[in-house]
Amino acid sequence: MKYFLLLILPFSLFAQEPPTGITFAGLPTMSYSSGEGLSYGGRLFMYQYGKGDKNPYEYTVSFNLTQSTKNRVDLFLFLDVPHILGPDTRFDLYMEYRKLVYDDFYGIGNDIVYNRGLKEPDSPDYIDEYYYTYQHKWKAIMANFQYPLRLKKGLKALTGYGLYYTTIAQHDSPSRFKEILPFGLDGGYTGYARMGLVLDRRDNEAITTSGYWSEIIFERAAPLFGSDFNYSRLTLTYRRYFALHPRLVYAQRLIYETMPGNPPFYEMTVISGSYMRREGLGGAYSLRGVPRFLFVGPDKFIANMELRFKVKKTVILKQNLTFYLHGFVDAGRVWTKDQSKSLKNLTFTQGLGFHIKWKKDFVASLDIGRSRYRDFGIYTSFGNLF
Repeated sequence: MKYFLLLILPFSLFAQEPPTGITFAGLPTMSYSSGEGLSYGGRLFMYQYGKGDKNPYEYTVSFNLTQSTKNRVDLFLFLDVPHILGPDTRFDLYMEYRKLVYDDFYGIGNDIVYNRGLKEPDSPDYIDEYYYTYQHKWKAIMANFQYPLRLKKGLKALTGYGLYYTTIAQHDSPSRFKEILPFGLDGGYTGYARMGLVLDRRDNEAITTSGYWSEIIFERAAPLFGSDFNYSRLTLTYRRYFALHPRLVYAQRLIYETMPGNPPFYEMTVISGSYMRREGLGGAYSLRGVPRFLFVGPDKFIANMELRFKVKKTVILKQNLTFYLHGFVDAGRVWTKDQSKSLKNLTFTQGLGFHIKWKKDFVASLDIGRSRYRDFGIYTSFGNLF
């Protein structure tokens, strides 16, 4: 079980609306879980709006530092620069270092037998508190460049490169990881080149009320690109937004991803995208209410459906804040190489949440989801899920 305390303390150097110049937001965070202990740290965001004539901004930088009493470290820097070489061009850079002494591992495939009693001391099935964990550490850098194609409004081509160095270790105690010994347990370099097409017809990036955002991303990991592994990744994503009422929006996201070749197990735990890689399946960015990485496989499908209701727009301490409530249903599953593709045995989750928009582009969210695997999960994130 994990408990969260999120403290949001937005502050800025400028209070104009629409914003101009530089705006900062700082978010101290604190959480506790049996695996990580007490986690503490925070995230700092900076937005440069310039004269306020560029949408969404001239550039933004976010920096995150989180550590815990049980040796977890999460450090990253993200830079996003729209219009870097002219209208509709975009560059982003992501650098990351993460160390998880107790990362999650439940097995490979969709037919996972998950027994919470194996890690709960009061259960007759108890084996070890960290039975479903292993040690995971990595360093990474990824850069993308997008540029417009004149064939259709909002259509862009994407090129990029990513390089990860991963270290894996096992615990001395019994674990699911030791029983399975998945491919990639020695870690190593994962280097890949990527290319794709992005069609963005949203009316607004931060809080979208209408339009769509679709993308096809292809990645190739091979020794030519500095990789110890040889595989491909193709990710198809379709997002759609419908304004049902001036205060009510229906939003949906569909993702299908396939990874032919021989990817290491930890690469199968992430979902690619034009903006940033996300964790899945299970957890805050895919199936809310399902344990993180419960389902891992080379082929995966996710459907997210949300109703977002605008509750109130107000000014507090000279800051423009808009409050929203949302209800959601998530569904998904994975397939292994030897399985035929079928949407049977989907896992469904449902829940409620709220999010706050500060100024023009900053969004903080809190979701509470539940499924047959977990009574409820509580997630804090920044930006809408999609």
